[in-house]
Amino acid sequence: MGNDVRWVQAALKRLGMDVNITGTYGYYTQKRMAYIQRCYGMDGSGICDEASRDLLLRLCIVK
Repeated sequence: MGNDVRWVQAALKRLGMDVNITGTYGYYTQKRMAYIQRCYGMDGSGICDEASRDLLLRLCIVK
């Protein structure tokens, strides 16, 4: 919870995902994270681990 989750939600929003920036890693944030993971060949767990954070960072820098 908190700022780390807000960062993830803001990154997902920047990538075009329909997600509210609440600071709570709930159902919709997890589903959107899983979608991004699957799109880039990851396991699609929806858990934002280090590899997932790195992916979001790279995608947001490029975008």
